[in-house]
Amino acid sequence: MEYSLTIYSDGTFYWPVENYNVTIWIDISCSGDNGTGGGNGNSGGWWDGGGTGGGTTGSPGGPGNGGWDPWWSGGGGGTTNDPYAYDRNPNDNYSGDEDNNGGNGGPVITDYQPYKPGDPWPVTVSSVILESNFIGWNSPGIPKSCMSYVKAQLAQAGFTIDNYGAPGLTIQVFKKSTGVNKTAAQDAVGYIGKAIAYGVPVIVGIDVDPTTSSNPGTDGTTDHFVVIVGQGVDPDGRFYFRFFDNADGENAKGTNPDNKLYYNPNTGAITGTSQTDYAVDNNFTYQLTMVRKTQFF
Repeated sequence: MEYSLTIYSDGTFYWPVENYNVTIWIDISCSGDNGTGGGNGNSGGWWDGGGTGGGTTGSPGGPGNGGWDPWWSGGGGGTTNDPYAYDRNPNDNYSGDEDNNGGNGGPVITDYQPYKPGDPWPVTVSSVILESNFIGWNSPGIPKSCMSYVKAQLAQAGFTIDNYGAPGLTIQVFKKSTGVNKTAAQDAVGYIGKAIAYGVPVIVGIDVDPTTSSNPGTDGTTDHFVVIVGQGVDPDGRFYFRFFDNADGENAKGTNPDNKLYYNPNTGAITGTSQTDYAVDNNFTYQLTMVRKTQFF
């Protein structure tokens, strides 16, 4: 004979037959709602497990806690994932600058002159790449290295670069071992200024930590790359280059108008700050180390 078990929302139940020893199996495999970015998952139903904890910027978090307690209440949400899941991890100094580039069409910009102190600053340009076309960290299908992301950003605009050692295609501005090369800095400023004026983005190397040496196969200094997209003069009369920083998965931070590198004509240093979590959370100051001349595919 079969009897129906009625279970109420408060966890109590009604069994219509007296004086029977019964074993009741209840499936508690259900789960609650998933959490959103950075938060814990919501509790499940009265016998459901808790939802999956939300990771940073909506990435998956850990599993929800089980819902089995004395009253079968819903479990809490799981833990969040790595806070840098959608941003570059500051402990990862692998830049991805390897000899795997393939520019075959030659440099795009050749008719430029090195910048000389007293020359007018190149024409003001907000950005040669739309902010909506930003390719942020953790974009699908791209290896997690800053060089891979900046090359993808450049490719979207129809350009590429060649290898570090390709003759005449790298301008080395700064090394930890030798400091700033003022002549090379003037060459770099003249090149970038002409490229941006022509609507051509430029990949540049960045040193973020003066206490470490990176890229032993190239300059022993560069540990990050960004894409120069604009240029101008600020209200204080300082010359700057605006850049997209692909170290962040959030468009508003990676393309922030305050992502700027300032040129000091007296020292030749080109330094600035980024509004990405990668830079802000670690108090990084960016120093331009090299310019990789843009090429056609």
